[in-house]
Amino acid sequence: MKTYREIISRPSAKRISRFIFLFLLILVASTNVFPQQISKLKPKSVQKETPHEFQFIAYFFSQAVMNNVYARNPFLTGQTIGRLFGANTTTTSDAETFYFEQRILPFFIYQPKLLNGRAILRASFEIDWTWGDQSYGTGGNSGAAISADQVNIQTQNVELELIPAPRFAINLGLQRLFDTPYNPYRTVFNTMTNTGYRLAFWGTDAVGINLR
Repeated sequence: MKTYREIISRPSAKRISRFIFLFLLILVASTNVFPQQISKLKPKSVQKETPHEFQFIAYFFSQAVMNNVYARNPFLTGQTIGRLFGANTTTTSDAETFYFEQRILPFFIYQPKLLNGRAILRASFEIDWTWGDQSYGTGGNSGAAISADQVNIQTQNVELELIPAPRFAINLGLQRLFDTPYNPYRTVFNTMTNTGYRLAFWGTDAVGINLR
């Protein structure tokens, strides 16, 4: 005589075997269908990020200065310049000065997409002053006295860079003049101060044509 456990276990075993068979059948069918569908999908191409036609960069800083160095030339209005083409124009004193100064250097870069990166127009300017120095006047390095309204924008660079071939560049106009074999517009400052003459002779701006 069959026990209660045998009567219950047989139908359950049949159901489990049917379930396993159906599961395997579905698995085999899916392996034949899904690869065909996946193979029809076209891979999405990753778009390269192109530079913007117009870029604006600005460097701004403000600092407090305390020293005993001043310019002896009255025409320099307190500015300290280097020794290129002349003697040093500064001297030291027992008295110390303390002042605040402020500067912003705006850069404008225009690279038309029509020329596919073979022409870049750059323009950079300088606006700076000492707090409380002058107002309602004309000239650079001043304009922070009460009421302000000083004409004090100084032009540093306005130059056009042409790239006729890879690794070659032609720079035209008012541009950077550094004693380095590298392109100053494509080289970090740390490289130029650790190679060549390290800006010991030239570190200014000049107009002309440069080919690298």
